[in-house]
Amino acid sequence: MIQIYSQSRRNGALVGGVLHLYDITTKRFNAKARQNLRKPSTSAWCDDMRKTVIVTTNWPSNPDEYLYQREKEMKEKHWQTLIENGLQVWRFLGDYTSAWDVINSLLHHVDLSPTSKLPINGKEIKLGRQDIVFPLVSIS
Repeated sequence: MIQIYSQSRRNGALVGGVLHLYDITTKRFNAKARQNLRKPSTSAWCDDMRKTVIVTTNWPSNPDEYLYQREKEMKEKHWQTLIENGLQVWRFLGDYTSAWDVINSLLHHVDLSPTSKLPINGKEIKLGRQDIVFPLVSIS
């Protein structure tokens, strides 16, 4: 992850947040999934948990009660501490609107003020919305 982050910085991109993808239909939250969510790996991308989102995926068009209970269990048992530190959880419903809901939840945390500049090849450039990247990490 750190290598990709460094490459993004060299290419003039600003990491606007990290999207951790979690398949809501996964039956168990295993050790690998837990390890992928540890704060040190997230902080390699950004050090602000408000810029970190768990995006639950694979929601069917008519979810049953089991999936809602699964999401509740994940929030209350496995992700609670992270949520208390600012982590967001959003559902991706496989459509344009829910995709933009996730991205927009992060965009308001991105500082694009005139002082937001990165050194690129010895020069400073002003970053705009087109320069923001959102790395994806699978946790399931």
